[in-house]
Amino acid sequence: MAEQDPVNIMGAGLSGLAAATILAKAGKEVHVHDIREDSGARFDGDFQALENWSMDADFFDQMEEWGFDTSEFKATEFKVVDLIHPDDTITQAKSPKVAYRIVERGTSDHTIDQAIKRQALAAGARIHYKSKVRENDCQIIACGPKGTSAVAYGEIFHTTHPNHIAFQLNDKLAPGAYSYLIIIDGVGLICTCLWRKQKKSDRFLNETIAWYDKHYPDLNRKPIKRVGGKGDFTINSNYFQDGRYYVGESGGLQDFMWGFGMRYAITSGVYAAQTILNEGGHGYDARIRSTLLPSIRISATNRMLMDRIGDRGFKRIATY
Repeated sequence: MAEQDPVNIMGAGLSGLAAATILAKAGKEVHVHDIREDSGARFDGDFQALENWSMDADFFDQMEEWGFDTSEFKATEFKVVDLIHPDDTITQAKSPKVAYRIVERGTSDHTIDQAIKRQALAAGARIHYKSKVRENDCQIIACGPKGTSAVAYGEIFHTTHPNHIAFQLNDKLAPGAYSYLIIIDGVGLICTCLWRKQKKSDRFLNETIAWYDKHYPDLNRKPIKRVGGKGDFTINSNYFQDGRYYVGESGGLQDFMWGFGMRYAITSGVYAAQTILNEGGHGYDARIRSTLLPSIRISATNRMLMDRIGDRGFKRIATY
């Protein structure tokens, strides 16, 4: 790629915007294309966990080293989580450091999507929404999952309950996967994730909500809306191919066990941009394999086991 050539990015999610910010700050002409109306529209109003345990470094410290302002979006830190066993026993898992930060995805100003978008624009990147481009015309592919390996169904609600988070392992409510409860500043989300294809998937969400209402009686829920999403969990053979860098979910860079993909998305976007600035090539592929792929492979192995062991195995994991 000649020095004066613009960089075209397919996808204005976290990975694409992270790459755009790094490149634009370095003086590159950057164009980001997305078929949606805005960044974050795919997840509008959804709570997600930005995990902080897969690497030794605190992820916010890493983001700040890369030049991102983490104060621009709302993030609520947690060191304790309720872990709900298949027999309804509730225990707590605790971490001496921040285990994860809950952020909101979507188009509101305080979301992580809009914060990274603002920083990309301030750096000089140009974002084109409702813009459909060919993969062959882009250098960075950041357009999210191509297939569907898992689905999630949730309900957002108002509540008077204090901030809280819980993960539940129960093969009857979330076959092969898990459900969770997140409450941040008066707004909650109950979600069930389904790894295996199921008929009448709505019933799993209804039964999961009923379970949380019974076991967390102080929720006092007032439903706002229901949300849904999908994920594609496939380990790619290559991350740099035919001159294109595949980042985030487009590169299969996802936590197979719990679905925590934001750290991988942002990190891979940064790596792609840094590789381009250093003359590009297969260095990106090697960096992904040495830094991100080991933990992804472990999560994939754990997911394969989780999908087979059922509630008896879930109980052993929760007890451990």
